[in-house]
Amino acid sequence: CWAIAGGLPSAFATDMPILIDFGNSGATSPSSYNNVSTLNAQGYKLTDSNGKKIAITLSIPMAFQAINVNGTTVPTSSAVFLSSATMDSFYGSTTVPQAVVRLSGLNPSYRYTFTLFASRIGVTDKRETTYQFTGSSALSPVYLDAANNTSNVVKISNVQPSSSGVISITVSKGRSGYNTNSSGFYYLGALKIEDTAGTAPSPTPSP
Repeated sequence: CWAIAGGLPSAFATDMPILIDFGNSGATSPSSYNNVSTLNAQGYKLTDSNGKKIAITLSIPMAFQAINVNGTTVPTSSAVFLSSATMDSFYGSTTVPQAVVRLSGLNPSYRYTFTLFASRIGVTDKRETTYQFTGSSALSPVYLDAANNTSNVVKISNVQPSSSGVISITVSKGRSGYNTNSSGFYYLGALKIEDTAGTAPSPTPSP
C-alpha cells in the first residue's frame, strides 16, 4: 500500500463507490455505508464501500430541519440503495428553505458521478426536491420527487470540484407544480459517489 503522511491519502482515488445514509441513528446501514445522523454534521470522515479510509470529508454548513422516518422499507432494485438507507432521510421545508452538504478533499482533476435517493411514503401530494451541485461552476439542478418513491433515483455526472477540491450540494424545495406540499418539504435520504477518472488504485493508510 501507499506510504502516506498522516495516515490518509491526499486526494480521493478509489475504484469503489462511497455510500452515504442520511437519517436516524437508530436505523443505520451496514459498514459499507457512511451513516450520517447529525443534521449539521461537521468534518465527517468518509470511507469507501470497502471500509477503506479516504481523504473526503462531509460537512453540512447549512443544516437540515429534522429527520423523516417514513421512507420506503421495500425499495426496488432500481433504487440502488438498501432499505436501511431508504427508510429515513433528512428533510427541510419553508421553515428551513435550504440545506447545504459540502464535500471536501476531492481531486480537482477528477470528475464525479452522484446518485441520490429520497422517499416519503403515505402521502397524496408531490414532494419534489431540487439538488443544485456547485464545484468548479454551478451546474443545472436535478430533481427527484420523494412522494411514495420506492424506485426512482436521480443521477448527475461529470461534476468537477473547485480548485480547492470542494463540491457543494444545495438541497431545497422542487419546482412550482412539482412540489405541491403546503410546507414545501424536501428530502435527502441516500447518496452514492463515484469518480469518473477511470479505475485508480485505492490508497490506504500504511501499517
